[in-house]
Amino acid sequence: MEKAILMTMAAAGLVALAGCGSHVPSNQAAAPTSSPSQPSSSSPTPSAPTSSVLPSQSASATLASTVAHLSAKGIVLMAPTNVAVKSITRTSASNGNYDVHILTQSGIAASFGGQNYGTSSQASNQLQQLLIVSPGTGSPLSLGSGITAHAYPKQALITWTEGRWNIEVSGAPGTNLSILKPPAQQIASILHRVLLPDTTLGVLNWAHGSNGQDSIDLSWQAGATVYWANENHDGEASIPIDMAASMKAVPTP
Repeated sequence: MEKAILMTMAAAGLVALAGCGSHVPSNQAAAPTSSPSQPSSSSPTPSAPTSSVLPSQSASATLASTVAHLSAKGIVLMAPTNVAVKSITRTSASNGNYDVHILTQSGIAASFGGQNYGTSSQASNQLQQLLIVSPGTGSPLSLGSGITAHAYPKQALITWTEGRWNIEVSGAPGTNLSILKPPAQQIASILHRVLLPDTTLGVLNWAHGSNGQDSIDLSWQAGATVYWANENHDGEASIPIDMAASMKAVPTP
């Protein structure tokens, strides 16, 4: 049964947990409710951070190796296998979490990582805090690819579900749905060919920023861990979606 939902977003900051103890997408259009902190969070700064900038010719080949050598005990380290990496611009890690920032060959800045919350219920609670229930069921909106979404003009929201994933395309209040429908259609088309990670709860949000910067964030649960992949400047949906879909565990030394 589809759930009509609206993701809360932090007003600024990176889209990933960025090495913090929790995660909330940035550039969210909706008014925030009580939500977990993320890059702009009050969580402790990760200890023993590492950073690297790799030459373009070697970055793709060494991405998994770089992640494997992060000092992040207590978490299964994962890295995307389907991303054209130009360079690894920043990494951070501490016990239970890690965050990796990359620049793609097309010049798009993106990031991925994970945070272990100790228990499955606590991980689920972190994701639940990203969601609020929208009033009613909205109006049906065909996106093609066999997808009929729920549209909420007053809330500037288009939402639908893909298995246990909640998909949301949102804007600031008053944003016309004509602005939000094209990216919603693009995401629906991408998800027609890409299988998102198996999860007990996943959230994908594409947010139209009032400053002209669009963002896309994917966060999903795997046991006690929440993983994420995002891009928070260009709203380039295919890159973080392909990253999330191709995340694989990397062997640690």
